[in-house]
Amino acid sequence: MDCEGSELLVLKGAEKTLKKNKIKIFCEIHHDYLSHFGQSAQDIVNYLKKLGFQAYSVSLNDLNLGKEFYKCEYIYAHN
Repeated sequence: MDCEGSELLVLKGAEKTLKKNKIKIFCEIHHDYLSHFGQSAQDIVNYLKKLGFQAYSVSLNDLNLGKEFYKCEYIYAHN
């Protein structure tokens, strides 16, 4: 997913689908764009967790999964 800061809005619009199906999400994070909507990467993670997803931060430097969302480049999540 690459929605230029609208990721949370897209996920909320797909809530029924996210709840009903086994889904893997790889989401690019633009912190500056998110802040224009009054949102953060942590807001996306919190929403996904509320729906039963496990979420991880991903950095292109090492591609390891982590739990630090403040400056992450991507979020990977699955249910």
